[in-house]
Amino acid sequence: MSALPADPIEGTKGLIKVVLSERHDAVTNQFGRATDRKLIAMGLRWLEIVNREAMRSYHQIAAPMGVSKSLPRLREDAKRWLIIPRGLVRIVIIISMGLTEVTFEKCQLAPLTLAIRAIPTQQPYSVQEVYVQSNNVVGAPSSLPFVAIYDRPPGPGEHDIVLNANDSLEITRMLF
Repeated sequence: MSALPADPIEGTKGLIKVVLSERHDAVTNQFGRATDRKLIAMGLRWLEIVNREAMRSYHQIAAPMGVSKSLPRLREDAKRWLIIPRGLVRIVIIISMGLTEVTFEKCQLAPLTLAIRAIPTQQPYSVQEVYVQSNNVVGAPSSLPFVAIYDRPPGPGEHDIVLNANDSLEITRMLF
């Protein structure tokens, strides 16, 4: 079951994990590794957040997980992650696992801005879904906006993190 901590902005990591089993943990870890590989290719690291002072006070990305029948609850949790901390969480990646499929759903506030606090007109919404089966991916590529992770526009050689179909298969390869 996915649940928010009492204080949704407590902690210092850029990725929050709600893990239900070894399978869920494997997918979350692989998602983090795939993201980190993309950042390393840009000369960055996941935890090398430029604005370290800001990272002490909020999370930019949350990744709640659950089984496919808990998807409506995960979506409600995603809305709360985006609304309760008043814009401090920029993106939520919902990872829902069934026996034969994993769904990655990216939710964010619209419009995505550089502002550290939410703008009153921003509303949470589902941006994209990627469905992964043993040898099939629908909905890829997916991207994580650079500005949402680093709180600044990309510099030379920096860009959004793009996870393509091969990345999605690699993230889930241990499951099928």
